Amino acid sequence: MTIRIEKQEPDFYRLSNDERDWMPLTAQDLLDVMEYGLSYARTLSAEARRAIAEHNRKAALMREEDMRAAAKRQESYKRASQFLLACTEEGEGFHVSYITLKHHYFSWCESRGLPEFGFGELYHVLVERGLVQYDQSTEKTTCVGIRMKHPVGRRSYYNKNRKGLSRKGKQAAYAKLHSKGNVCALCGQPILPEDPVHIDHVLRVRQGGSEDPDNLQVVHAKCNLTKG
Repeated sequence: MTIRIEKQEPDFYRLSNDERDWMPLTAQDLLDVMEYGLSYARTLSAEARRAIAEHNRKAALMREEDMRAAAKRQESYKRASQFLLACTEEGEGFHVSYITLKHHYFSWCESRGLPEFGFGELYHVLVERGLVQYDQSTEKTTCVGIRMKHPVGRRSYYNKNRKGLSRKGKQAAYAKLHSKGNVCALCGQPILPEDPVHIDHVLRVRQGGSEDPDNLQVVHAKCNLTKG
C-alpha cells in the first residue's frame, strides 16, 4: 500500500492512499505517525531477524543430521563390502542362502566388536551387486554367484556340541564316498588325504534327517561350513 503525504498549509499535511483520504494532520501528528511507523517497522525487522536466525539454526541441525546419516550409511556399506571381500568369493554356479550369509556377517561383525550393525546393510550391498534372487514359491532369498570362502561363525553357531554320528553311520558314509570316486558331494572336487572333512546330512537333523546312508555324505569341512 502506498501512502501519499501532501502539504496543505504551512503546518498541516494530508495523508491519503488509493482507498481513502485522511483528515489533515498537523506537523506533530505527522511526526507521531512516522515514529509509530518506524517503531512498527523495527519490531517487524527484529521478529524477521529472529525468524531467520531460527530457520538457519534448524537448517544447520538438519544438515548435520543428514551428514551423520550419510556417514553412517557409508560406514555400513564399507563394512558390508569388507565382509564380502574377506569372507566370500564370486563365481558361476556358486550360491548361498541369504540367511546363512546373514549369520556369518553377524558373527564377523561381533568378532570385531563393530557396534550398531544391521542385516539390512548387507542386503543392500548384495542387491546393488545383483547377487540376490527371491523365490516366491518357497519365499526364500538366495545369494547367487557367491559363496563363503571360509566360516566365520562362533562355535555355538555350528552346533559343535551336538551328539556325533555312530560308528556304523561313519562307515556307511565313507563307503559311499569311496564308491563315488572320493569327491566332495558339495563342490565336486577330489577329497585329498590331508583335507579336513565332515560327514554332512543331506536332510538336516533339525529337519528330521537321519543316519540313513542315503542321507549322509562326506564333504570338505570348508564346503559344509559355508554351504547355503
